[in-house]
Amino acid sequence: MKEISLLKLYLIFLIISIFLSCSQIQQTTYQTVHIDSIYVRIDNDDEIKLKLYLADKYHPGDCYGMPSIRNSRYERKISPELLIKVKELLPNKTENEYDELIKQMNRIGIEQVETNEYNFFFKDGKCCWIIHYKGKLIMLGNTIYEKETEKTIEDVPC
Repeated sequence: MKEISLLKLYLIFLIISIFLSCSQIQQTTYQTVHIDSIYVRIDNDDEIKLKLYLADKYHPGDCYGMPSIRNSRYERKISPELLIKVKELLPNKTENEYDELIKQMNRIGIEQVETNEYNFFFKDGKCCWIIHYKGKLIMLGNTIYEKETEKTIEDVPC
């Protein structure tokens, strides 16, 4: 009976140790992959349309390792002007869906390479793996064509 109690105590200690070490790893990982330099410019309607297209199609996640509680200091405030533009371009969503779409748009990089042609890149964090996307978009009028999309998958500790 005493051996079972010691075994239970040892297992509880082991579980707590693993949890604490994973929590510290996750916090470091989340901070190093957070992308501050990519965000949606309100003065560029083409960029908004392209990022909205990609966010609505891929729904990129932001979990880059073991899931944890989000730290609110990393949350970017949503611009009211951007929210209005997104609602005009993609009506009939809930407020939560708009918030999530805009957060996803903020994680997508777009660069214009020629008239109507753009390169895009983003990470889709799914906690135990990260999918890296990059490719080209062509925008003719209000129609967006996606071509040459490259996708690589990276396993991460979770």
